[in-house]
Amino acid sequence: KGEMIGINTIIYSSSGSSSGVGFAIPVSTARRVVADLITYGKVNRGEIKISIIQNTKRIANYAGYKISHGLIITKVQNGSQADVSGLKSGKHAVQFGTFNPQTIYLGGDIITAINDISITKYADYLSALEDKKPGDTVVLTIYRNNKYEKISVKLEQSETSHKI
Repeated sequence: KGEMIGINTIIYSSSGSSSGVGFAIPVSTARRVVADLITYGKVNRGEIKISIIQNTKRIANYAGYKISHGLIITKVQNGSQADVSGLKSGKHAVQFGTFNPQTIYLGGDIITAINDISITKYADYLSALEDKKPGDTVVLTIYRNNKYEKISVKLEQSETSHKI
């Protein structure tokens, strides 16, 4: 039909030629970000200023959580909209990981939904925020003290947006 379905972004080639494995973004993503690229020279996405890890059965058992899905908030950036909104980070420091252990903080809120979209893993979180801009407000469903609560959070400018 001659319809565009995606745009090539990079080719991985062991020989350095134009043959190899190509990676593309869907045209729906391109349509969504092209105006930002033209106006700002980067994708202008909103973010929640928190550090998160995926909850698992192993972590839930260790931490005593009653649920084993969602994303655990390990840190909330001081003074951020997430902080102002009342999101809680963990207080109990533990080493996590085998090959490159890092310190995480357990006991914080667990995000289980954004705008009623279920969040079970990190990819769900990214998808729920993908088309949101700085200044947009999202409603998080969090698990805290063995019950679910809803908290509204205003999104902020992403510091990881890529310039072109």
